[in-house]
Amino acid sequence: MPADTFLSTSDAHLVSEQMITGFLEHKRGLGYIYPDDVRSRVRGVAAALASLDMLTPDSTKTVVEAFTAPREGEATRTWHDRATLTRQFMIFLANQGTDCFIPPPGRRGHHPITFVPRIITSDEMTRIIMCADSWPPHPGCGWSHLVYRMLIRLLWACGLRLGEALALHNRDVDTANGWVTVQHGKNDRTRIVPMSSSLTGYVTWYFGQPIVGAHDPDGFFLPSPKGGGYRVSTASHHVKTIMAKAGVFRDDGTPPRTHDIRHSFAVAALASMQAAGTDLRVGLPLLATFMGHSDISSTEYYLRLTRPEFPTITDAMASTDAIVFPQPDGQ
Repeated sequence: MPADTFLSTSDAHLVSEQMITGFLEHKRGLGYIYPDDVRSRVRGVAAALASLDMLTPDSTKTVVEAFTAPREGEATRTWHDRATLTRQFMIFLANQGTDCFIPPPGRRGHHPITFVPRIITSDEMTRIIMCADSWPPHPGCGWSHLVYRMLIRLLWACGLRLGEALALHNRDVDTANGWVTVQHGKNDRTRIVPMSSSLTGYVTWYFGQPIVGAHDPDGFFLPSPKGGGYRVSTASHHVKTIMAKAGVFRDDGTPPRTHDIRHSFAVAALASMQAAGTDLRVGLPLLATFMGHSDISSTEYYLRLTRPEFPTITDAMASTDAIVFPQPDGQ
């Protein structure tokens, strides 16, 4: 065991970066897909342990149980993933000789889903895009306002995750073929996402703007003021600021999450397929592939029935209702 496995800082024992790296390499060596963003979540466990003077089964049990407890408004899957990752990390620490508490295996579904995404309508997205287009340039960066115009269009028109959009490089956005290649998306999946003709035209215009690295294939497609990539938290804050400026809010008066745009894309895409007469038994698998899901169950989580869809569903079910619930003559 390396001597610097635990680093002492302000009377707290922190799990070192070497240990976190060792854990990730260990899991990847076993064939598990542990993308780089897992590191920040493991650091969350380490930060939770930072309040302890020493790691013992009793002390770590209190911290781990508090860290893995369900949080208000949290989706079941998010809670389950955090609890599972924490358990795997504590098992790794124990196997390395650390005396610590290993939480028992969790069972999915104990924590009910209470969070409801805010489905943004097409009219609201039009307002958001118009607000982004009128956003003034930042005094210290001549292209950041252009980046957010592009980012919001990508999220809405392609249904990308925010992290996927921010990770794009110029070589990943192909205007000649009209598609975006998402490299190493969630669960390390790579996929091709087609762009509409209008979005392709906008991207062509965007590439012609005075943006740092615009002609470098390896440059970030959505570069930060320093020329690198944006942090998810920073980009999300700016997008939510634009949504608030456009007057789009949740019931509690706060702007929607950036991820709610992806939920809204799924709802709008399904409605479009339904309007085109697409058999949803065919449409759902297509939408799942488009969004980078391994099966339709993940896609179904994104779908919500919105009030504007009620008349459409009523009309579509009218002929079926007449067969299932026949009315007496004259009624």
